[in-house]
Amino acid sequence: MPTATVDALNTLGLPPNELRYAYTIVDDFTRKALYKTQDGWLRLNRAYLEQAYGHIGRKVLIKLHKAGIVEATKDYRVPTDTETGYPKGYRVNRALLNYCESQVVDATSTQALPEDEIEAFANQEVTLAHLRELTIDKAGACAHAARRAATITLEKYYVDDAIANPYIEVYDARTGNSWWWSNEQAINFCREKGKQLVMSKRIGSVAHLVNNAAQFVEDRRTYCLKNWLRTLNRMHAQVYRATRNTTNTRLDTELTSLPKDFFNYVTVQGEGIYGVDIANAQFAILAALLRNPEAFAASEARFFEGLVLDEQTNSFIDAALSGSFYERLVELFGVARDKAKTMAFACIFSSANTRTEAKAKLRELFPQLVKITDDFKRAHGDKQLAILLQRIEAQIVLDNVVPKLIKANIWFATKHDSVLCKQHDLAQVTNILHETLAAFGVACALREENVTNLEAPRV
Repeated sequence: MPTATVDALNTLGLPPNELRYAYTIVDDFTRKALYKTQDGWLRLNRAYLEQAYGHIGRKVLIKLHKAGIVEATKDYRVPTDTETGYPKGYRVNRALLNYCESQVVDATSTQALPEDEIEAFANQEVTLAHLRELTIDKAGACAHAARRAATITLEKYYVDDAIANPYIEVYDARTGNSWWWSNEQAINFCREKGKQLVMSKRIGSVAHLVNNAAQFVEDRRTYCLKNWLRTLNRMHAQVYRATRNTTNTRLDTELTSLPKDFFNYVTVQGEGIYGVDIANAQFAILAALLRNPEAFAASEARFFEGLVLDEQTNSFIDAALSGSFYERLVELFGVARDKAKTMAFACIFSSANTRTEAKAKLRELFPQLVKITDDFKRAHGDKQLAILLQRIEAQIVLDNVVPKLIKANIWFATKHDSVLCKQHDLAQVTNILHETLAAFGVACALREENVTNLEAPRV
């Protein structure tokens, strides 16, 4: 954040927990303003604020408004019959942030949050020290960001009738809500209300409910570019944040917010970076959870205890642990690999009540598997299976692999299920990861990769 903003926040005299909320709110408002507006105003309703910041955060927002750090409009936009929440305008005071200049990207990116205000976690100090040893080719990486952003075009999305899925998960960014509709329901609603549906062609994407598809894609392109530039600026200035996500306990750092191809511009102590990750990680962990739930600490893992698995489910477990689950679906159904991946992800990431062709095909082959995962979602919530698998991943990598790497005096960084290291440590890191996974019953395939690939052309 700009120095003026940091000074303004620190003079409020807030207790540490409220100061964390204040930094989060101001940083969120700044980030959203990068792509939503030219003047900083954000339309946010009470439901969004409550969900994003909770009761304490909303109290802190009131204090920020009274102190003049955050501005708010007093007039509410009159909603239509189908809208609720009465969105109200908020923005960081323009005296503290110039929205029309590069300050939003540059100056706001290199001010560190006071370290005593970042919630600590085990091995945080080592994690941050290792991140600060990274060197980034900023000019090359920023040029790559511009080229990558330019590829975000309308051709990468399905719009309205081009969305072929029989059932669609619709997301409304205005309210932050999502729900499932049949294709016909969604299209008819958009025609009636003058809206559009736009869905990325990437597997497992939701359909965004928007006013204009072309504008949505343009905003997305701008948002991605500025977010990447913010991250690259922070890395170049060696200003890193390392926090454990409260939802899935994963580690969030600047590395986790960058697509993998940016690593071609990052080195550690002049050396390229290599990575080891779990092949088809989510499915390998699900397989281990089904076969050996007692190995995992999460209370939700108890749901899987005592299950008698049939032959088809055990065949899924074997394929998932070998890293060949997608290939198995390709062989059985004669579909392309991306289609097989869609079918597989339908098992974990779809709602329990979702009725799609991909899920129906998966049910034909693995009826018990689909029933078990759907029963779990009905008991704990549609998103909780994916979250549980991510928490188990964090338990394995962050709570068990990382301490062993520290003890072995190995430089490392992590990106979810991937452990990054130097080339001469690759074999040892792979062995540590194998041994740790085996202790959890995840005797699965690992993939090694030259992440930086210094010999590759910089395109």
